[in-house]
Amino acid sequence: MPVEPLLPVPPEATDVTGPAVVDHRPPADRAYDIHSLLITSCDYGIYTVPQKPASLSAVALLRNEMATAPGDPWHGHTIEVRRYAAYLNAKRALKGSVGSMYGGLLPMLMLRAGEKCSETEMHGGWYAGSEIVNALSPLIVEMIVSVDGKVYNVRSVYSPRVGVTPKLKQPTDDSELTQAMIKADRALLARMGTAVPTAQPVTPGPVAPPTSTAPAKSSDDDGFVNFPSHQP
Repeated sequence: MPVEPLLPVPPEATDVTGPAVVDHRPPADRAYDIHSLLITSCDYGIYTVPQKPASLSAVALLRNEMATAPGDPWHGHTIEVRRYAAYLNAKRALKGSVGSMYGGLLPMLMLRAGEKCSETEMHGGWYAGSEIVNALSPLIVEMIVSVDGKVYNVRSVYSPRVGVTPKLKQPTDDSELTQAMIKADRALLARMGTAVPTAQPVTPGPVAPPTSTAPAKSSDDDGFVNFPSHQP
């Protein structure tokens, strides 16, 4: 089974390295949530993955990653995290299970509903088929971060090495989520570059165009590779 490269976990930042990170995420970004139980909905089969109290938070991991940049260029700067959420998109796995249990025209029509959804029609967790590398339900990280007055909107898709459960109950779930977040953090850093801005923000700055780890697609199954049905 194809897998993504294993990324090293950054060491913990010290009091004298890395930026100051302000956590302004809404509570919904950290709490477990089922987006929809309606099989015809664009949000069916998508979960917000919770932040476990005993695990390293997304904000702390982002600060650690930024502190590893050569020369520590972001030290002394303030990073405002406005949004940072991880989603598990198990839509295809769940619909595959339903399709294997029920036959007939009506179930097939219901399964097809909610398939041609654009990113704007979903409440997080959208991905294109070209952004995954295996049949497992992907983790999607979406963040909005303000750095010295410039706002970055990042979406990153990670194909796990083993299946992930929505409530992170398996021993391997934490490490898979960490890999997804590191990949997203690196996408943000690549967009920001390593140059340190010379001025601190005094007013809200321009919004950078959204970026992701693959070209944007028009629907959540555009370019999808027809993998076999699988469990989330």
